[in-house]
Amino acid sequence: MPFATGFYLSGHFISICRPFAENVLQCKVAIGPDAASQQKKEKKRRRKEGLDEKDEECPQECVLRLICALLNSGGGVLAMKIEDFQGPSRKEKTPAKNALDDFWKKIEPKLKAMISPSTYDEVFDRCGESDEILLFVTAPQHFCTMEYNLFLPGDASVEEVTYEQAVKLLKKGTKGKRKNQSAGVVVSLKDLPGIPKTFTYKDILPFHENKQIQLKDFRSETILDSNNRIQRHRISRQMSAFCNARGGVILLGVTDGGEVNGVDVERNSKEEIEERVISIVKKMCCDFELERKVHWDMEFVPVLRCKSSAVVVIYVAGMGGSGGVFARSPKSFQLIQGEDGEIVKLLEFVEWKKRMLTGMDLQGNSKGLYFFCSAVYQW
Repeated sequence: MPFATGFYLSGHFISICRPFAENVLQCKVAIGPDAASQQKKEKKRRRKEGLDEKDEECPQECVLRLICALLNSGGGVLAMKIEDFQGPSRKEKTPAKNALDDFWKKIEPKLKAMISPSTYDEVFDRCGESDEILLFVTAPQHFCTMEYNLFLPGDASVEEVTYEQAVKLLKKGTKGKRKNQSAGVVVSLKDLPGIPKTFTYKDILPFHENKQIQLKDFRSETILDSNNRIQRHRISRQMSAFCNARGGVILLGVTDGGEVNGVDVERNSKEEIEERVISIVKKMCCDFELERKVHWDMEFVPVLRCKSSAVVVIYVAGMGGSGGVFARSPKSFQLIQGEDGEIVKLLEFVEWKKRMLTGMDLQGNSKGLYFFCSAVYQW
């Protein structure tokens, strides 16, 4: 499908034609000052009326998903129709034209992470005006992932892996058990840092967070249930990070500063908390089943001076040789041919892993973008 656009240079209009963009995707993007608040109002209304909440993508997620599919399918063009290109909001005197800049400032860092180790200039060329933006995508010489959901530990937080780190972890995958090891376990549960048999309410612990100990203190009424996605995501990220290194221990009910508050085990029963942690583990992704007592375990340690509280301790074995343990399945897309044209498909874990390990071999027939400058018109 041919595209023509252009730009002004020294009072002249330069027309640029890209006639060979085989993959062309389109989307509508609402980026006006009221777009986000309107989406929240709609969800709130549906919840109040007892209707199913639409789990719609935010504009950023939609754009990133489509770009990821183009990156992994030989490149192409994403045509973004801008809706809600409104005037300034009542609260902020920001010109409407700046809405696109603000939107892209949030998109660009994620695009750079997605295409790393390639650079932004090598892959993307954005042009267009007013209510339509064209993004020309040149496929890099490697597979791209929108979210790896694969983490490594730091002393105070976790970080998502880079492309190179992901490939390195995947190549360490083990087939079956090694001698005296189970599914790549390099640091067993019994070799993790020791934890006190009891805690005392409001005491300050004598140790700090590090690569094998992390402290979490969730203040909501319920802990790790389905309504607390952020809590569950933080725990799965931390477990993934510990798994991919030398293991570690998570203490729920202790602040970052080491103060013991405990978890209310009357409002959240031990059985409920245990079931919630198990459900988190089941959604994690790797080449084998994560077994309790082998790869992870948990216990409730009493808190003195507060009978209704306990510190929830989650133990995670180190599995640096396992081929990677993911907080959940990686998020990567490609285009496939369907009955009604091309479809954006989420890759299954096995397929994603194959693409990562074979690299350029599966990029195949690149639908590269060729362009030239046509005649120069006097403005």
